Amino acid sequence: MFEESLKMPFLVRWPGVIAPGTKSTALIQNIDYAPTFLDAAGIPIPEEMQGRSLLPVFKNETPSDWRDAVYYAYYENASVHAVPIHDGIRTQ
Repeated sequence: MFEESLKMPFLVRWPGVIAPGTKSTALIQNIDYAPTFLDAAGIPIPEEMQGRSLLPVFKNETPSDWRDAVYYAYYENASVHAVPIHDGIRTQ
């Protein structure tokens, strides 16, 4: 797996909600964005929606049952970047 694809910085500025300088090592994914936006708007998150709200992570209150691994998949045609199709699991 391409490690840099798994360590993309995620920056959020939200005065009054997220304290400046807050840092987290929680494993997050783009599937968490929609549940986060719904939660922030006070809208219930549909049960069938994948991902989880990041609001607790933003407040340094990462739930104890937060994911401990993420799945990575690269499906591009190998001829585009000369990289073979691959997948894997990433943990801390």
